[in-house]
Amino acid sequence: MAHFEEFKPELQQRIMKQIARRERRVLVVKTSGFGLLFAGSATFLVIAYFNLASALTQSGFFSFTSLFFSDFSAAMANFQDFAFSVLESFPVFSAAFLVAGLIGAIWSASHLIGDITQIRQIRTRENFAR
Repeated sequence: MAHFEEFKPELQQRIMKQIARRERRVLVVKTSGFGLLFAGSATFLVIAYFNLASALTQSGFFSFTSLFFSDFSAAMANFQDFAFSVLESFPVFSAAFLVAGLIGAIWSASHLIGDITQIRQIRTRENFAR
């Protein structure tokens, strides 16, 4: 049988404090990273929105869709051609960039909020421990 020595309580406290300090440091770095990622995603989202708006205007998408409201009977009489023209003029890649920016912003914001919540819980625990 192996004989284990008892650790001094001071040593155990120092080790636990060191582990807690390193965990806090990692959490702060992680939070900063997700903050930067969120800022980048939000910037990308705004750029993608303006890109989609200009692509919709340049492709004639608004012209085709306004035809549906201005001359409904002609659009319904030739609905298949009308629908294909609308789908063909829709800027898919610009919309995909917008959706990618939105997904990135939501994902990074959720992680950022979770990390900030953890930091607040740690600080609350530390304040009660004093």
